[in-house]
Amino acid sequence: NWETFPEYLDALEASHYDIDIAAQLPHSALRVYVMGERAATHEPPSAEDLARMRELPTQALRAGALGVTTSRNLLHRTKAGELAPSLFSEEQELAALADGLKDAGRGVFQIIPAPMGDAETEFALMRRLAERCGRPLSYSLIQMPTGDTEAWRTSLKRL
Repeated sequence: NWETFPEYLDALEASHYDIDIAAQLPHSALRVYVMGERAATHEPPSAEDLARMRELPTQALRAGALGVTTSRNLLHRTKAGELAPSLFSEEQELAALADGLKDAGRGVFQIIPAPMGDAETEFALMRRLAERCGRPLSYSLIQMPTGDTEAWRTSLKRL
């Protein structure tokens, strides 16, 4: 009974819960909403897609979203077992999300960095995103059993 994020919040509000609910706008769902099948095949967004990915987070935040979330973790999959659409998004796409937060003047940018990526590179990306949007950024600290076994230390040191 909903399509847009504001309509989703209205649907939540129409129900009765015994707990508080906070909703975040998920990047993969946003990407598919904006790009359709192109999102699922990990195609890069067009300039028009990027503009929409900036506009819709602003709309969601103004409607009451807590923030936006994205994942670069290869363990995140769709119901069909495919890689999540957000995983290979370039920085310009993540910047569009950050700009949406900046335009709204509120919200938190939440990210799960690539745990198999270089910790220094991932943290530098997160810093650029936080500086760009001027909003708090939270991230999940994940350590994989293979690769750089000291990545978590690098991340905490940079934090």
